[in-house]
Amino acid sequence: LNRDRDEPGMVFARCARSLAGQPNLDRAVQFAMGRRWPDVARALSASVATAGGFAIPQAYSDDIIMALRPLVAVRKLNPVVIPLPHANLTWPKITTPAGVGYIAAENTTIPQSSDAVFGALTFTARKLASLVPISNTLLRSSRPEADIIIREDLTQTIASVEDLAFIRGDGTQGAPRGLRSWAVPGNVITSNATVNPTNVEFDLVALESALINANVRMLRPGWIFSPQTESFLRSLRSATGVR
Repeated sequence: LNRDRDEPGMVFARCARSLAGQPNLDRAVQFAMGRRWPDVARALSASVATAGGFAIPQAYSDDIIMALRPLVAVRKLNPVVIPLPHANLTWPKITTPAGVGYIAAENTTIPQSSDAVFGALTFTARKLASLVPISNTLLRSSRPEADIIIREDLTQTIASVEDLAFIRGDGTQGAPRGLRSWAVPGNVITSNATVNPTNVEFDLVALESALINANVRMLRPGWIFSPQTESFLRSLRSATGVR
């Protein structure tokens, strides 16, 4: 198995195939060896079965993330990803910056300014699970297309759930809190109910201006649109037919 030549998500799919329908971990390892997947077999050998089920090894769980990048809107924006190997992490932050001011003249005492106020963010890992039915015919197939079918089913399902959670998740029932839930009410801009090019342009400019006026560092800015909005914007033409 040459991971460098495998498309993202293929290794994850092979782990899932090896574990599917197997009564014990040894049989899963034998299945992987029979398909000439030695790396997958070694990883499964180091796994631990709990409560009658098996977990995909961490090294191969990360493989599915690369396959999700072109599918999940938030991942497309190339966000900063912070690993949580211990499930929780406290991240320091500045809630109020220190005061800054000019000095009136040379050799003047620097005036005392307000101190910075610090706070902390607590990151908590969330687990996303997927139950994928795999037929016996597909399991017996040794063709690469079987891995592709499993990968596509997994990535499409996970991508849909991640998009919903990352954008509009409310942080309940074990799901992450999405961007909409993190936004304070004062930062939410209601779009004009009358849809036309002028109003759409005004609403988009208002969103961008709100970030600029708040001194938000536009390091990796991006837009996330619903499919309907994106299709509407793509269909817009000027009087001469130019987009």
